[in-house]
Amino acid sequence: MDAAERATWLHRGLDDIFDPDLRESIGRIIDDVRLHGDDAVCRALAQHDHIALTPEQLRVPADEIAAATVSADVDAGIDDAIAHLRIHHSRLADQSLIAGLAAPFRVEGAAVKSNRWLPIPIAVRRHTRVEMT
Repeated sequence: MDAAERATWLHRGLDDIFDPDLRESIGRIIDDVRLHGDDAVCRALAQHDHIALTPEQLRVPADEIAAATVSADVDAGIDDAIAHLRIHHSRLADQSLIAGLAAPFRVEGAAVKSNRWLPIPIAVRRHTRVEMT
């Protein structure tokens, strides 16, 4: 598969899923956030969601984060979703290796080396912090 065929294969359906005007609008928001940070986030929230916040109000205080909890059912549901996603992505990695697609791609959350997918650790449980070096 050459680069043009690969690009076509990867792009398939994007215009059907996302209206080109919507994609352009989202791109403008992303560019604005890159240039103006939290001020741009607040502008987008006001324009699209009618929520008036200041940049200082975006950050959740550490004590609120520390005190945050979820029910046992929600916690179990998150654990179940993580397990199913790991299985799904493992199968996708295996399929792409068989199809010869893994080597040319750089995927966030995984690294491809010597035709093997090497998962990059992520924090999936509360009170877990992983720093990438």
